[in-house]
Amino acid sequence: MMNRKIALLSLAAVLSTALIAAAASAKEEAQKTTQAATATSQTSASIQPKEVAMDTNGDGKPDRWERYQNGVLIALEADANGDGKIDEKGIIENGKIVKIEKDSDFDGKSDKWVTY
Repeated sequence: MMNRKIALLSLAAVLSTALIAAAASAKEEAQKTTQAATATSQTSASIQPKEVAMDTNGDGKPDRWERYQNGVLIALEADANGDGKIDEKGIIENGKIVKIEKDSDFDGKSDKWVTY
């Protein structure tokens, strides 16, 4: 019975040590991540994109665009049918979408509008 208690206490001590080491390691990694994010945001603050293009359907071509002015998102645009032309557009003011335009028949002209 005494040997079992000693074994359990030894196991508890090993687990405690491992948990303390893991917590210290996690804290260190979190600090590194925070430092890297801070450095990235400081760099990013001086370099502001005007446009960000994305391939959301995996065909290797951009089909969604984010437009920025002075680092502020002002529009979202999308090519819904993959023809390379913008079929959907969202206008953003003060961080909120205020208008959406859609070309649902893909003739190059908006035919649906939603204003918020």
